[in-house]
Amino acid sequence: MKYTIDKLPTYALIKLEEKKVDTRISPDLKQLFVLMNTEGINNIILDLSSTDYIDSSGLSSILVANRLCTNSNGYFILTGINPNVSKMLEISQLKDKLNIAPTIDDAIEEIHLAEIENFDENFDVNNFDNYNFDDFDEVNLEENFDDDFEDENFDDLEFEDEFRSEYHENDYDY
Repeated sequence: MKYTIDKLPTYALIKLEEKKVDTRISPDLKQLFVLMNTEGINNIILDLSSTDYIDSSGLSSILVANRLCTNSNGYFILTGINPNVSKMLEISQLKDKLNIAPTIDDAIEEIHLAEIENFDENFDVNNFDNYNFDDFDEVNLEENFDDDFEDENFDDLEFEDEFRSEYHENDYDY
């Protein structure tokens, strides 16, 4: 089986470099997913942009990966799906049951957003010692923060008038 894998702190990206995902490839693919799960990788992005055909054994491999990630509170996302593979997912009624992103970048963003949501749900303000903050992408978080406030007009806020009058009374320049 030909593939490349990029393991990052919050996810692994597998780029499958096979035209067909069938009985010849599926056992190795399942084995890879199980190995990654035992290594503690619970977020996986599978890029199928090189794949033109997938059979039921290939779909089974995808379901194994989805189950492993879900059971370990992670996410499995397919990306790079061409029309033939999309049709097989639709026929097998899996298209609505799997996470599918149009591009790798979209899949990465979904993983980051899911990680933030998962963190928020499990965050304990009374116990910071059990959290590893190194896994969060500061640049991505800063961009999201900036996006949230870029259209805000703070001139209309009441506290600004109070702020201005207080500092004028004290002869401060700001």
